[in-house]
Amino acid sequence: MPSRSRLIELVKPVLEEQKLRDAIVYILKHQLLPETSYVFSRITFSVNQPSLLFFIDEEPGVNWSHNCRYVAIGTEIKTITAKFPPPAHDLILLIKPDKTEDWKLLTDNEYK
Repeated sequence: MPSRSRLIELVKPVLEEQKLRDAIVYILKHQLLPETSYVFSRITFSVNQPSLLFFIDEEPGVNWSHNCRYVAIGTEIKTITAKFPPPAHDLILLIKPDKTEDWKLLTDNEYK
């Protein structure tokens, strides 16, 4: 797995939108593999090359369904809009905006 700073560099272009500046960003613990179907929170998708999967919580602290997205980054970027997160035990916290209270986190297991 790449370094924390490299992961942030990879996902940063996706976070340039104003509405994503206060988002919490997580990374999936394992890499996605091609020709495999993945199911996360009612969404099934696959990737064409080995990819890292980022989960971006656009509305931290909002219960039930709310705006979020999955971003698979390999040699290309694939973005999937969603309403539900993946299981928290599959995630590692990558970016937490300073003003975010801990109760809004899906996990406090930080990427080192």
